[in-house]
Amino acid sequence: MKKIIICEDSKLHRKKIKDFIKDIIAKNNYAYTLALVTGNPNEVINFSKENQNDKNIYFLDIDLKSEINGIKLAELVRINDLYSHIVFITNHIEMSFLSFKYKIQATDFISKDNFTSIKNNIYECLEYIHNTFISLEKNKTNQLIIKCNNRIINIEQENILFIESSTKNPHKLIIHEKNRQLEFSGSLKEIFIQLNNDFYRCHRAFIVNTKKIKEIDKKNRLIHLINGETCISSFRLIKGLLKELPYKKLN
Repeated sequence: MKKIIICEDSKLHRKKIKDFIKDIIAKNNYAYTLALVTGNPNEVINFSKENQNDKNIYFLDIDLKSEINGIKLAELVRINDLYSHIVFITNHIEMSFLSFKYKIQATDFISKDNFTSIKNNIYECLEYIHNTFISLEKNKTNQLIIKCNNRIINIEQENILFIESSTKNPHKLIIHEKNRQLEFSGSLKEIFIQLNNDFYRCHRAFIVNTKKIKEIDKKNRLIHLINGETCISSFRLIKGLLKELPYKKLN
């Protein structure tokens, strides 16, 4: 279920936006829930840290009467919640260019013209997000999206041989493709959720693409990949891998 977060300093607008969203959710039976309604940007930042990469929906004002404006808030949210939808509801549409400057990738900008217009635009925005989600579920691109050195990179999952936890840099992962390696911040647990059924968690520090395995050495718990690289498996998990795959064991 997608979580919706509202950050608006005006009590009147905050209540109206909350009521509009509740009404739209109820009438359209969307799998959304209002998780946070606040005028405090710090509460939103903390929420994004606690709900990382959950594909949440943030409705943010730009002028929050705070040391943190909506643009800066969105930038901080994007760091924690990479796959979120960010929607600005504001009197300052002219500041929309800043979303490109700071690579926020806003889903929409809604002007505070009048409450009827706001409600209609929120409806269209939530409908777009809903339809996009349904479309992606039906036509998965089989891509893994990662943030690497302030860049967002799409990687075809079929090109990944294995993923490992870095031994040199804590909290870093390394993706091994046939001809390149990419290091980025993340956890194997979070990445594994995004991967398709071709991938197997063979060790607490390794995830392997079963379609890229050449041979398995059960005795030494080594998995040999098609490009000559190897990764290791735990004793317990290699048993599960061998049950699923008819690969020849090495002597």
